[in-house]
Amino acid sequence: MTAKTIAHAEQFAVVAKECSVHPIAHSEPFAVVVSDDERCAVIVTAGAQGPSGTQGQIGPAGGSAFTREAGITISALTVVYENSEGVVFPLSNTDEINIDQLCGVAITAAAQGAGITIQRAGPLDANGLGLTVGRVWLGVSGALTQLAPQTGFDVLIGYATAEQRIYIDFSDNIQLNEE
Repeated sequence: MTAKTIAHAEQFAVVAKECSVHPIAHSEPFAVVVSDDERCAVIVTAGAQGPSGTQGQIGPAGGSAFTREAGITISALTVVYENSEGVVFPLSNTDEINIDQLCGVAITAAAQGAGITIQRAGPLDANGLGLTVGRVWLGVSGALTQLAPQTGFDVLIGYATAEQRIYIDFSDNIQLNEE
């Protein structure tokens, strides 16, 4: 009899060996087989959980969240821009000087000088969003709004799929004509 033993890594220690064998014992959770020439023995036992890996980056998978220094006290769920020193401030849809430095949405609050976590893309679930399904724009002082701006810049932040969920997906800003 020829046996090829390949155990599932999630349940057993991985063994891949091929030889002529005679089963001599089989009892859960292991099996012992010995080859015809007794030079090949395969023992498969239940595997143990390995050590934990290193902590990943903060925020959602893919590195779309990062930490910067807050230039002033900033509340969570505020849209921010980053200056040339790596410091973030709330961004308004009327701020023509900093509109192109849109950094992301603060997902933590921070006092001036403290670290603040910013999310740049993907789903954001948070109590207090209070949204309806539909588009979400940049408003005044970094506020998220579902009212399309009439002046300043039209900056689509993303779209809400539920009251407490927004998918961050920035669109290029469009300067609105002021009549």
